[in-house]
Amino acid sequence: ICLGPGSYTGVRIGLAYAKGLALALGRPLVGLTAFEISLFGVPPGARSAVVLVPAGRGRYIVARHAASGPGWQLSGAPRILDVAGLLQELALDPPAAVVGEWDGLDEDALSALRARMRIAAPAEAIRRAGVLAELAWRKLQPGAGVDLPAGAELAPLYVSGPAGGGQ
Repeated sequence: ICLGPGSYTGVRIGLAYAKGLALALGRPLVGLTAFEISLFGVPPGARSAVVLVPAGRGRYIVARHAASGPGWQLSGAPRILDVAGLLQELALDPPAAVVGEWDGLDEDALSALRARMRIAAPAEAIRRAGVLAELAWRKLQPGAGVDLPAGAELAPLYVSGPAGGGQ
């Protein structure tokens, strides 16, 4: 199940439904964040990435990540930025790649970003159920070294902050 961030109500309802199903069927429940799912689209060899998740009203959740061994490590707390704040953030400290969803960015903004960093193609960028299933399957494999919490312990990931461009 995707733990978010995302639609506040959608995450809550989806997680409650998945927990109920897992409990009733006696099956494990694997929780992944929208960031983990989006990072699947980062091109090989990239050492840094920014994940964008729509936050509504022209704002984006921006989560910076650094390559760490075979995976990714969150670099600082995710922040909510408007388009101007997002463009400023990416211009000041460009990552190797940007993944996620950026529907609200106009073509001029995207062109400016593409000149300085790799912007994932739409097919790589959108969080897909198949990617969630693939990543969850990997976590369930013996020897994966992943400590899975009981389904009842999974909690939604919410990101909140001011609506302005500063954060």
